Amino acid sequence: MIKLVNVTKKYGNNSLALENVELSIDKGEFVFLVGKSGAGKSTLLKLLTRQEKPTEGQIMVGGKSIVRLSNKEVPLYRRKIGVVFQDFLLLEDRTVFENVAFALEATGTSPKEVKKIVPQVLQKVGLAKKTNSFPNQLSGGEQQRVGIARAIVNRPEIIIADEPTGNLDPKTSKEIMRLLSDINERGTTILMATHDIEVVAYMRKRIIALKNGQVFRDIDKGGYEDADL
Repeated sequence: MIKLVNVTKKYGNNSLALENVELSIDKGEFVFLVGKSGAGKSTLLKLLTRQEKPTEGQIMVGGKSIVRLSNKEVPLYRRKIGVVFQDFLLLEDRTVFENVAFALEATGTSPKEVKKIVPQVLQKVGLAKKTNSFPNQLSGGEQQRVGIARAIVNRPEIIIADEPTGNLDPKTSKEIMRLLSDINERGTTILMATHDIEVVAYMRKRIIALKNGQVFRDIDKGGYEDADL
């Protein structure tokens, strides 16, 4: 599903963010991306969402090079990816329904389909009774559930989660991870960047540890302590 071959990324000041990264993630995997600040996690995620392009190397997603995508093709590619953010990034002046609907409307989905799909997705994430609530009326965990609903509403093949439990308490974090696990079990590939030691220990999934811009360890079903950062 995802393959990076000799990927190096340098920024304008010749700062090296990633160096000769090679990794492969299969369809349906749940993978944690860990590492200290500055290790290259954010850069790797930006490369996968095509916010950035590598200085060298190749990135394949679903058997197709995303490095070679034209500017017109990038929006179509991004529809295959759902992104979950640490800070939720919800539209404060829109209801839960409208926040999720926005992701569908952006892809040209008809109003009739939006009315059909959004309630189904809100049911999946446990927010059926919060349809008309605004973000400021929701708890942090509920806001993140809206973020997840927005990420999955277009039925993406891949979800990229960037510190999705970073602003949540331990109990709520586990609830969010159970939800992501359920989504993964339905076949969606998930790559999640995190510093949350408890979450990684709780899930016992594959871990890719970055250090100084390189893959330092690749562990099958480990805990954060196994990354030895």
